[in-house]
Amino acid sequence: MENINYHMRYYLKEHKNKNMKHKLASYKKEINKEKWILTHEGLYKNVNNDLLKFKVKFNNYPIQQNKFLISSNFDWMKTDISYNIPILHKIIDIDIIKYKLHPKSNTTFIIEQINSETSDYYFIGNKDIDNYSFNEDINSFLSILK
Repeated sequence: MENINYHMRYYLKEHKNKNMKHKLASYKKEINKEKWILTHEGLYKNVNNDLLKFKVKFNNYPIQQNKFLISSNFDWMKTDISYNIPILHKIIDIDIIKYKLHPKSNTTFIIEQINSETSDYYFIGNKDIDNYSFNEDINSFLSILK
């Protein structure tokens, strides 16, 4: 099965306030509503009418960090197409809100929400934290989020 790579995830070292959505409203590009089925065997998602099973795969990328960000060291890997869901599972409705400063930007700020509450937020983008364009976008986002 192919690796579903969501680019490198970068997390803010310091937590921002809970009004992030309002400050970024004019930059919102899309909202995806997903159902995640969490089990002891992995994460299941319906993608194009196929029930796909995903597992976390820790990668060999070195952890990168700078003054504001730290990178993750995992990717989601699609492991199988499934035809049933394990008996022990929990279904979570999640809204994935994506923000871009401009349409051609390679940097996206993502807020994940469960029951209208922020559960996670991070940047995705270039795999090199020292990339000039990536840093310019991060600085712009941080200025907006002040």
